[in-house]
Amino acid sequence: MGKVIGIVSGKGGVGKTIFSVNLASTLAKKGFSVLLIDTNVTSPNISFFVGSPIKRYTLTDVLSGECNINDSIYAYTKGNFSYMPSSLSINKLYKVSISKLKSIVDALKTQYDYVVLDGPANMGGEFLEVVRASDELAVIATPDIISVTDALRVLEFGRRHGRKIIGLIINKYEQKDYNLKVKDIELLAGDKLFGAIPRDENIKMSLVKRAPVCLLYPKTNSTFAFEQIACKIAGLPVPIKKKNLWDKICFWND
Repeated sequence: MGKVIGIVSGKGGVGKTIFSVNLASTLAKKGFSVLLIDTNVTSPNISFFVGSPIKRYTLTDVLSGECNINDSIYAYTKGNFSYMPSSLSINKLYKVSISKLKSIVDALKTQYDYVVLDGPANMGGEFLEVVRASDELAVIATPDIISVTDALRVLEFGRRHGRKIIGLIINKYEQKDYNLKVKDIELLAGDKLFGAIPRDENIKMSLVKRAPVCLLYPKTNSTFAFEQIACKIAGLPVPIKKKNLWDKICFWND
């Protein structure tokens, strides 16, 4: 039986989809079978990162009863993982029954080591169903007070619904006066952060090239951070790159 990891956030613009795609790719590199599902049905984005935005069948069609589950699963050969996109067409949204998500995910988790759910960027109906369908939740935020505060609400919601919390992960992290410092974020959260992804301009290029940054730029600090987080999630030894400036702020290795 595989493990279902919900990737969620309290607001948009934090890089949740980028994190989901790179987590799936990194877990696959470690030898795990991985399915990435775009559960942000109303604003899907995953297809753009795997180079194929238009597919005949999607999760949207499964939720509408228009096709079988396996019809909407595709292989991303570059990253050695499978993915299930959602439709970019708004015409299909009217038939969607998002309450079916958990039963769909439950059927799929028997076929993979990890099912990664890229969730919506708010706490609406889709979010509730992603929480229901997940075994564990990773909450993504950026290092600003609004994003972190929203993320803490998501963390509390997950705990109240009995989900295992992987932790808070800060994306687009850089040491700037206008950003919250690590110690401040941990003080607000009441716990150590699970990890952080440094701001990396290569991530923007990964969208242009429609491939995960961890595949395009394997030597960058962001790729190294994705690997550390993936190893922690999978219970593998966490790599440490010595004598590197980024390691000096890699607080999750303390």
